[in-house]
Amino acid sequence: MTSRSVSSTCFVLLVVVMLLIPGCIGPLFEDMGNDSPETAVSDDRSDQTTSRDPTSTSTFTGSATPTATAAPMATSTPATPEEQSTLTVAIEDTKGETRTLTPEIREALDYWEQNSEQYAGHPIEFVIEPDAEDPDILISYVSAVEECGDIDYPEKYLAGCTRSDGEKVLVELETDYTDESMVDLTIHEFGHVLGLGHDDAPQEYMAPRQNLEKPPSPDATERELPWNHSTLTVGMDLSNVPADERSAVKSQIRKAISYYDSGADGSVPESVSFRFGEDPDTADISIRFSEDSPCDSVDRRGSGSCHTKYGYDPDRDSEFEYYGNITIVLTNIDTETVEWHVGYQLGYGFGFSEPGDWPERFQSRS
Repeated sequence: MTSRSVSSTCFVLLVVVMLLIPGCIGPLFEDMGNDSPETAVSDDRSDQTTSRDPTSTSTFTGSATPTATAAPMATSTPATPEEQSTLTVAIEDTKGETRTLTPEIREALDYWEQNSEQYAGHPIEFVIEPDAEDPDILISYVSAVEECGDIDYPEKYLAGCTRSDGEKVLVELETDYTDESMVDLTIHEFGHVLGLGHDDAPQEYMAPRQNLEKPPSPDATERELPWNHSTLTVGMDLSNVPADERSAVKSQIRKAISYYDSGADGSVPESVSFRFGEDPDTADISIRFSEDSPCDSVDRRGSGSCHTKYGYDPDRDSEFEYYGNITIVLTNIDTETVEWHVGYQLGYGFGFSEPGDWPERFQSRS
C-alpha cells in the first residue's frame, strides 16, 4: 500500500504541575511550633517562621528534546497510507486497564475523520476492530511509555508514542489519565499517524507539550515514599564554605544523610538509599550554603536554615503527589550544627509535617 513516511514520535507529558514551596527555620530550637508544619520556635526569641503558599507555579513538561522535530528518531519507515481512505484499528491491553476506553478512542478518531482533509490533505475513515488480526494500526494501552524510537527518557515524561514496525503503525498510550485527557492524547498520536508533526496545525492538539490530567491520587505526605524512585541523589555546593572547614562540613552532611540511609529509626522506608557526588543543580537533594538566605526569619537573625521543595501535581489539587527536588540552604551556622539542620530540613523531603514525624534526633536542638 502507498504510505506516508513518519518517524517515531512521542508525546511529552505536560501533566505534572511543578510547584515550589519554601520553608525556613532559625538556627536553634527548643521545639517545633504547633501552628503549621513549617513553623519552628527558637529557644529564647520566640521568633516563628510560618508556612507559605507556593510562591510560584509552573507546568513541567520534561525536556523539549524528545520530540519528532528536535532530533532524528530511530526509524523513518512507512506508516500511514495517504491514499488509503479506510484504516483498521486494533487494540491490545498490555496494562490491564480497568476502564473501557473505546468511546474515548472513537471520539478522537471521529475528530480526525472530520478534520483530516483540512490538516492532513486527505479524507480518512477509521474502523475499530479490537481483535483484528492484521490491522493497519495497533493501539497498545501501557502503564508507561518507556521509550520512543531512539528516545530513552524518564517514563513519567512520555504519555504516548507513535511509530511503525514496517507493516503497521504502533500507537502506545499511557492510560493513567482522565477520560477527557485520553481523548486529547489519542488525537495527538493519531495526528502523527496522519503524518503531522509537532509544529503542524492544529497546535491545540499537536504541540509536543499538552495539559493532561490524572484522576485524584494520594498526596506526597500520604505516601510511604513521596518520591517516584528510592535511590536519591545528593549534591553539595560548598563554594561559600571556607576551604579549611569544608572537610568537617562535608562530614556533618554525610552523618545526616547516613542516618536517613539507615532508616532514620524507622521513619523512612528501608528501600531508600542515597548517592553522593551529583551535580547540585540536578540532584534530588541539593545542599547549599549562602550568606544571603532566602529565609525570612534568617534574614532577621543572620543565621539558620531553610528548604525549598519542588514537586509534581498530576491531579492538580495544589498538593504534591511526589517530590522532584528539595534544596536545603544553610546560612552562617556553626559547623557542628550542620548535621542537625540538614537532617531536620531533609525530613520535609520525606513528607514529615507533624512534630512527631521527625525522628527524635532531629526534633529539637538546644
